Amino acid sequence: MNVISALKANLDEKARRDKRSSSLSNIFLLNNYHFIFKSVSNSQLANEVGPHAIAMYQDWVNEQLKIYRSSWDKLLDYLIEDRFKQSTRDKLASLLHSKETAIIKARFNVRYTTLIREVNESTDI
Repeated sequence: MNVISALKANLDEKARRDKRSSSLSNIFLLNNYHFIFKSVSNSQLANEVGPHAIAMYQDWVNEQLKIYRSSWDKLLDYLIEDRFKQSTRDKLASLLHSKETAIIKARFNVRYTTLIREVNESTDI
């Protein structure tokens, strides 16, 4: 388990050093933590590290997944009116009518270019 902890510390440091975008760092960590989790849990190494360590690796993935999902909040807040924010995704899909869909599309079209430009400027791709 010390090797994997050292690997995690190394990945965390690489993500911190990348100043281009916190979103890219998050995706980098999410991808690598998921790889560690799947690689360990689908191998004989799972018996060596035990269920506690496997749960810890899953927690790493879940933490980064939560951060990734929250990174979309700004865009979703802009696109979706307050009355839809409390709805689940399934309820939201059933609540939208053509007029409301048109409003969301119009809002998206107005801000899309600006948001993409901000992302491109912050990532230097």
